[in-house]
Amino acid sequence: MHEMGLNRASTYDQIIKKVDTVVHTYGRKFLHPLLAPLETSFCYETEILKNLIEAQLRILDCNFMGALIRLNNAHRRLTVWPSINQSPEPSLPGSKAAPQKAIPTPALVTWFFRYHTALLAKFSLYFYDVLSKQTAQLDLKNLMAKTSPDYYQKIVAFYRKSDALSICIVLDTNGMGYRGLGYRLPEEEPESPTGLESYPAIFCYPSERPTKHWPSVVMTLTMESHRLSQIDAIVAVNDKTMDRTYFLARIEPRLFVAVIFETKKSDKDATVMQFLLEMITGLRCAKTLESLKPV
Repeated sequence: MHEMGLNRASTYDQIIKKVDTVVHTYGRKFLHPLLAPLETSFCYETEILKNLIEAQLRILDCNFMGALIRLNNAHRRLTVWPSINQSPEPSLPGSKAAPQKAIPTPALVTWFFRYHTALLAKFSLYFYDVLSKQTAQLDLKNLMAKTSPDYYQKIVAFYRKSDALSICIVLDTNGMGYRGLGYRLPEEEPESPTGLESYPAIFCYPSERPTKHWPSVVMTLTMESHRLSQIDAIVAVNDKTMDRTYFLARIEPRLFVAVIFETKKSDKDATVMQFLLEMITGLRCAKTLESLKPV
């Protein structure tokens, strides 16, 4: 996990396989009754970790229901696990019970909560349009304000500070069997998007994707795919004939953030560069993953 934060690990799928291997190898070796508490912690730890990684994978695939179920599974286990570890020690019959000392939350549990919070913030941004259809806009903004970080407010603050026309999260659906955002019945088989529609904007601020600019955004994504595949690369393209500037950066293999200006901007604009670096680093959960340092 630490290597994922440094962008040196292979894939989340490989980490899940390693977790499964650990469970298969050691899961049935807690044979002595005195090892029961250790076995319980082992089960909770591996189940929570697997659910969180699988949630990350479902978010990357824009699988709303799959991500939601795994985030909920991880949260339920996280709320139970610390209480099991903090059960009071039994006292001897007739002895005066000593006052119980507050047991600090284990560092690993704290890290799991941080990772879950980071994924929840990411989920809230990627599925903002889906969630906004289920509740009032003000209620959704108030709920997102409780996530850490609040990506929606980060985008709003950048938009107000800059003269950007639009900030979008773009998904490359080519070869992934994209079914659209939100929940669909299993028997529903929507047609795979083609052309410009194969690069939908799953999030746009302040409104829907800027249609007249979308061909240029998609063309830049395809023509600059090699540069965008480099870690933390930010690609700036100026359309000199129309005085337009497009900034693009890859969040993860299929997901990109695009900032569109209807003015000519420096390709080293500090405000834009800082915003994009903060966004892609945060949405990768890089700092959270990197903080889980190996012993």
